[in-house]
Amino acid sequence: MEETLENKYHLANLGYCRFGRNLEYLFVKELLEYKKPKLIIIEVHEDEPKNSHDIFPYLAQTKDLFVSPTFVNRDYISDVFKGASARLEQLKASYIFKQQYPEPDLNPYGYGESDRIATSEELDKNRLGWSKWFKRRNAPVIEEFQLKYPLAYLSKTIGLLNSRKIPFIFVYLPESGSKLAMPLRSAFYQKYGQILILPDSIVSNPVNWMDEMHFNNKGAEQTSDWMARKLRELLPFQENCLN
Repeated sequence: MEETLENKYHLANLGYCRFGRNLEYLFVKELLEYKKPKLIIIEVHEDEPKNSHDIFPYLAQTKDLFVSPTFVNRDYISDVFKGASARLEQLKASYIFKQQYPEPDLNPYGYGESDRIATSEELDKNRLGWSKWFKRRNAPVIEEFQLKYPLAYLSKTIGLLNSRKIPFIFVYLPESGSKLAMPLRSAFYQKYGQILILPDSIVSNPVNWMDEMHFNNKGAEQTSDWMARKLRELLPFQENCLN
């Protein structure tokens, strides 16, 4: 991607396994303490994740751990317990047992490459799962209530970016079988920025999938090439807006 952009920009992928808007907020918050990115790309899916990220209580600063941006937080007690337990263990290890931790590995994490192609059974199972999900969706009033949690953190992230005048866009990365052309919460995203939509030629091609949720090398390469060309159009425009 950097070659497609003529090596004018350095790209960093801060994605982490599993979803959780609260963890993304922590990443953006720490990133902006040291860097001023020219553009942030926020990943979106068919729907917003309703739960806290498993890693959040271990990485969150104490204030972020205890002060939730919304009372609709079904993982609050669990997060506080895990975060407090981790802090207690760190105190014991540092001051009682005098445990020495290894130096952190600062090498960039690699890309988990794979040439595997998902089986038709895996892709069919994902399509069936999404078909059942759509039939069993909660009533709109319940969904709206559940969305208060992820959208509170997403709004907090957006507010942080806006306060630093950091431009951002969204990119929609669906699963293989949902068949949703646009994310369900696209109206919310479009209030704040542009949504990039992967071409159907990439998403609907079964040979691009490693499993029902992840691209293989071929799918990832096509996505990266498409994204780089989009960024080549967007980045100069964003720079002009900032100047």
